[in-house]
Amino acid sequence: MNELLASINWLSRHTWRALRSFVRMLLQTESPLIVTIALTLSAAWFSPMVTERFERQKMQSEYVLSNLRELNALIADLYVKVTDINYAVANGKRAPKADIDGARGTIAKLNWKLIETQAILGGRDTKTLPEFQKSVRGVSQALDGRLDLAGCQQLLKKVNAMAFDGALVIQSVGRHVSLSADA
Repeated sequence: MNELLASINWLSRHTWRALRSFVRMLLQTESPLIVTIALTLSAAWFSPMVTERFERQKMQSEYVLSNLRELNALIADLYVKVTDINYAVANGKRAPKADIDGARGTIAKLNWKLIETQAILGGRDTKTLPEFQKSVRGVSQALDGRLDLAGCQQLLKKVNAMAFDGALVIQSVGRHVSLSADA
């Protein structure tokens, strides 16, 4: 037992001596240069790791923002095409085939964008995304139905509901990935 106490005493005495000599060295005139070199080397060592993390976060944010912009643009494009169809029918004309085909193409792109959005959310959103997918299906079904005056009014109602659900999805994605409204 005495040997153990003697060892501890020796260790603590030498530890304090080493600490005192280190403090004396820091107070010498050459020590600021040594500290500066040590800090520079440590910054050079850790800087790439920190930079890589921030760059990865920046790329993820840009990817999410790009997808949200595309989703918003597709919703707006579909809204415009359906409005053009509605105006043509309201003026007594047939629904323009080019606008119908364009709306169907936009719905296909929108469905793909929904798959990407679902991947971004990773199962965290169990309400708004399925509601939006249901709204898009409703627009597609209304577009495949009769496009007379009543059918076009129904199509326009479905697109309005889809646009509202789309705005909720965009808000939900922004909330889940912590994006600010001004980004």
